[in-house]
Amino acid sequence: MPGLSRFGIVALAISVLASAASAQSAPAQSSDPRMTAAVAELVTANHVLAQEGIMPTYGHISMRSPLDSERILISRALAPGLVTAEDIVELDLDCKPIVTPGPLLYQERFIHCAVYKARPDVGSIVHSHTPYLIAFSVTDVPLRAVTNSAQMMGAEPAPVFDASAAGLVENNLVTSAASGRSLAEKLGRGSIVLMRGHGSTVVAKDVPSVVTAARAMELNAMILLNAKLLGGNITYLNPKDYGNERIVRESGKRDWDALKATVPNQ
Repeated sequence: MPGLSRFGIVALAISVLASAASAQSAPAQSSDPRMTAAVAELVTANHVLAQEGIMPTYGHISMRSPLDSERILISRALAPGLVTAEDIVELDLDCKPIVTPGPLLYQERFIHCAVYKARPDVGSIVHSHTPYLIAFSVTDVPLRAVTNSAQMMGAEPAPVFDASAAGLVENNLVTSAASGRSLAEKLGRGSIVLMRGHGSTVVAKDVPSVVTAARAMELNAMILLNAKLLGGNITYLNPKDYGNERIVRESGKRDWDALKATVPNQ
């Protein structure tokens, strides 16, 4: 550049990069206390899921915006245990950031946008790569509910989504709107869909429910696998035994409160 020394060019480049980084880290903005509370809850959920080994390094959790059901809140691309309020961004249901230029986003954000579009009843989503659920994703042995905490699965086996069935080469990931729609179709009206050789996606009505559900699904898979190793007949959960919504709700709240208490500075 004419008139700029080599050191001046370096300083200018650093300034531009710093400005871009600042723009990319702009959080979901609102003076509404509902947004402040939602962002805080989502940060806590990231930390809980990281600490519990559900999302130790990879994976992501999102929620619908409390102010607009056509928008979602999710962290920028970051290890869950490192997420802060400043890392939470707002996307529309086409996965486009509301504030531009946006930050570097999770490649598989399309999981979230597609499911929210297809399921108005869903308020929060967890995508993770836990080992026992992956084990059931690569076999024809069905994953079914055997524990009280997995009752949200109902009586049917968890469906398995194969990314290759979407007809797109995406390294067995969900990195486009098309594959996101295919996954949402496979999920249907259920609470979980396994992803072949990859992980799972769990949905629920809100953040506390989806955090406890994601944890319960992995525990259920571990118990079922151990039961199969023991041999003999397995007694699967009967959804008819679980009709008391109050007990279910109170149990979930206790789980969430206990998990929150294990996270420092919450």
